[in-house]
Order: sequence, then structure tokens, then C-alpha cells
Amino acid sequence: QEHVHLSLPPPDALAKLKQVPMSEIPGCEGDDTIGYTETFPVLSNEGLRQLHAVIAREKAAGHVKKTLRIQQNLRASAYRSKWWRDLATCACFTEMASAFAGRPLLLSSMHSNLGHTN
Repeated sequence: QEHVHLSLPPPDALAKLKQVPMSEIPGCEGDDTIGYTETFPVLSNEGLRQLHAVIAREKAAGHVKKTLRIQQNLRASAYRSKWWRDLATCACFTEMASAFAGRPLLLSSMHSNLGHTN
């Protein structure tokens, strides 16, 4: 039940940057390490319920901030929620992204961005 909160079907479409007109941008010619996929689900229904519960708890604790650009901004939730931290650092995400890129990738070291929600 390690992945009861996840629903990670591989996307049907994956495009490398060199396959789209943006590859004509100077500095991006022939770069096949950058790409995009169609949207695909990440969380199961149970995962969505858990995420909503964590966000509600974060809101109730006063961690939601308002800025001129963003009406509701929730940052660094992974520091306060083990569930969110475990989700954000799950090897399944880096393994999937590495498969898309065709090379090993690493999790961002900016942990304050883990659990960032607008």
C-alpha cells in the first residue's frame, strides 16, 4: 500500500523540445533533454482527500499567505507535513521524470518549494 495515494499512469504523449517549433529558440537547438507531456493524474482519489485534509490543516494553522500576485499562497508545507514530504520525495516521481528525459534526474534541493500550493 506504499502508493495508495498515487495514480501514475504514464502519459500517452511525450514530446521532446526538438520536436516542437520552440526548438528554433537560440540555445535550444537540438536539445532533447527538455520536453513536455500531456496532463496526467498523479494522485488517486484517496490521495486527493489526503491532500485536501493537509491543505485545510495548513489554512487553519494560518500558514496561507496573500501577496499582490497570488491570493492564496501556501509554501514549505513539506516541512510541516510528513505526508506531503513523503509524497514530494517519492522516488517514483524522479524515476518517471528520468525516464521522460532519458537520463537520471535528481529531486530539487530547494525543499522550501516542496508542497508549494497557489
